[in-house]
Amino acid sequence: MTGSILNYGSSDNDSGADNLRTSFRKLDSAAQLSVISAVTTAQPGSPTAADLYILPTGKSGAAWTGFSVGNIAMYHDSAWIQITPVEGWRAWIKDEDRVMVYNGAAWQYAPGTIVIDEFTSSGTWTKRTGLVSASPLVIGGGGGGGGGAKVAAATGASGGGGGAGAGLELNNFPAASLGATEVVTVAAAGGGGAGATSLGAGTNGTAGGNSSFGTSGAAVFLRAGGGGGGEGGEASAASGGGGGGTPRGAGNSGSGGSGGTTNVGGGAGGSGVSGTASTAIGCGSGGGGCSSVGVAGESGVAVAGAGCGGGAGGGFDASNNPAAGGIGRAKHVSNDKAGAAAGAAGSNGAGYVDNDAGGGGAGGGASVGANGGAGGTGGAYGGGGGGGACSQSANGGAGGAGGAGLVRVINYF
Repeated sequence: MTGSILNYGSSDNDSGADNLRTSFRKLDSAAQLSVISAVTTAQPGSPTAADLYILPTGKSGAAWTGFSVGNIAMYHDSAWIQITPVEGWRAWIKDEDRVMVYNGAAWQYAPGTIVIDEFTSSGTWTKRTGLVSASPLVIGGGGGGGGGAKVAAATGASGGGGGAGAGLELNNFPAASLGATEVVTVAAAGGGGAGATSLGAGTNGTAGGNSSFGTSGAAVFLRAGGGGGGEGGEASAASGGGGGGTPRGAGNSGSGGSGGTTNVGGGAGGSGVSGTASTAIGCGSGGGGCSSVGVAGESGVAVAGAGCGGGAGGGFDASNNPAAGGIGRAKHVSNDKAGAAAGAAGSNGAGYVDNDAGGGGAGGGASVGANGGAGGTGGAYGGGGGGGACSQSANGGAGGAGGAGLVRVINYF
């Protein structure tokens, strides 16, 4: 009987009772097939009667090693047996809450299934059997905020510039255009600059890295540039925010009191003033700069999902008045982070919401007799870090780190 899982015996000497019992157990399992996992490779050490697994490539164990990939392993009468599936069988996969179908050669997800692969570190994407298309989304790393200066009394000074938001790119590829595997690179976040511990400027924040899916120069390749780092605050001079990342590459970091520049569409960092908004899809906004008399600029707003920059740290005017930090913007106004009051640390940026990358961290507030407030961390993923604030008599605040990058692949079956 073709495709049968029942053992009818082949001679009068067959043990009919044992065959019948095992056959009914197989039939009971297959009638409403529900397996624990289709990816477990190691044979379980303490199984329960009637446990079922679809055997994957790389399976191991005393019994499983001798079984065929794609067969169903069933624990029955204190031993493992295998069941050979038939084309058209459907199985509920308990550890994924999804249905798979056997196509006669391999198991694949049922038509209409959507599976999301999320990478927070670099790795390899693998194409599954039955894939129709895939939509990778890549977000670069946010730039780190600059550290705050330490200055003498009656000295105007800037807080650290905000780091910029990262770029974002999204596309859909038919399965036929994708390799069996694709390289995934997830960007590191830009580091926040250290605050000054002796009279002088804070340290510059560093730029975030680039994230990508696929191989550069190949038919399938997406890239999202990191945000530029914010410049460290200093006495009697402005600080610049980082420039926004874009799908074409990373933004530049602030320096020399000027905001970082960027590729077409990205928001430039503020040159002693607020950062600018991005103007094109997938481009990050600029980080806020701080003026030479301590006024902290806010970050710009990114359009269409890219990362937002961080606000600048607060500084001082020549009359020893400490300033609050700059606002860290987000795509949705309700998620903006207000700049910190004098001496306080900036809030961390808003996280990934509704397919929008992270918001910017708020700038720290300046302080006369205590450490300057630290900048807030950029939101995950790709938000710029807030700038650290200035201090008199104590240490400058540290700039906030940017938000790390992300690669998320939506697989359609």
